[in-house]
Amino acid sequence: MTDPNTIATALVTALRSITGLVTAMGGTSTRISAYADAFPQSVQLWQAVQDLAPPAMLVVWNGSGPYGRGPADVWVHEFAVIVRPKPETTTAAGISDIWSNFVNGIATGGLKMLFTEVNSALHRMETPSIRRMSLPINERDSLDYFEITVRFTEKGA
Repeated sequence: MTDPNTIATALVTALRSITGLVTAMGGTSTRISAYADAFPQSVQLWQAVQDLAPPAMLVVWNGSGPYGRGPADVWVHEFAVIVRPKPETTTAAGISDIWSNFVNGIATGGLKMLFTEVNSALHRMETPSIRRMSLPINERDSLDYFEITVRFTEKGA
């Protein structure tokens, strides 16, 4: 099984190689980063999401499991890419530009992100999905963000 931290780092590297996506992040590639649990000291994903200063993207490992049924040691790994866009009225791109660049952007190697193998042990990502999310802050307020779900299947032995 491929270490999920290795996959997260490779995904961040691939996303940082997409010029349009970096532009949508205000021109700063470090606004695309990975979340790492610091168990047992701290496992506070909600705090990491709240601390993201828009525009920003945070790659989060959601889990892994076996792929299909059979004796082969093949795993599928799921990641959430948390996106905090700037409002579309600012100079930084809004969510529609970010989503378009995520799916259609050209990563290192000259392929669209959809067709890029971020790690030699993995197939290219499955078709991603995006949804609006909301994190309650208090009784009246919430923090809105978007979550892109990405899955990678290992190539197997």
